[in-house]
Amino acid sequence: MPPDNKWEYKRATKESARKGYDILMNGGTAVEAVEAAVRDLENNEYFNAGYGSLLNNDGEVECDAMIMEGHTLRYGAVISGRHFKNPVSLSKIIMYESSHCALSGDGALQFAQRKGFPKCDPGELISELAREKVKVSYEDYLGYVKYYYGSKPLGKETHDTVSAVAMDTYGHLACAMSTGTCKSLLFGLQNIYFQKLRNLII
Repeated sequence: MPPDNKWEYKRATKESARKGYDILMNGGTAVEAVEAAVRDLENNEYFNAGYGSLLNNDGEVECDAMIMEGHTLRYGAVISGRHFKNPVSLSKIIMYESSHCALSGDGALQFAQRKGFPKCDPGELISELAREKVKVSYEDYLGYVKYYYGSKPLGKETHDTVSAVAMDTYGHLACAMSTGTCKSLLFGLQNIYFQKLRNLII
């Protein structure tokens, strides 16, 4: 995390955990708790999820999110979402109210419209912080990845995914995650974080 913002990251993470904890302490389910925790981080521009996510090669935000109910192994996911401030909440609707486990792009948008789920203009997901971050062209993508994940010093900027795991008073587990894109990815390229998280809980 950037040194200048480390206290904001800590504050936001604690607040997110508190929202999930409060739901559990009031008899809520693990699914409700992880959704609330991740929604809170999606709304915070300092995290690469929802509003404030990193921009793809076309200068747009594309978000992936997933939620999973541990005791049933049901899950829902949104892939390459461009019109949702809280894709984790749409993922929950996909899990509970559809016969599918994942919807992407325009398919996710059409489903959201049928369900009356709030949508936004793609530009509303772009924060000034995201605009200010160094831009990397797609041609330089592999070099950037090698630098970022290989030799880049820690603490320069945030990346990857926000997530939450909880167990409720019924002993049921749930997990959720949300992520923006990685700098310079081509439009429409799907992330694989939701599959990784699914594999972890199974």
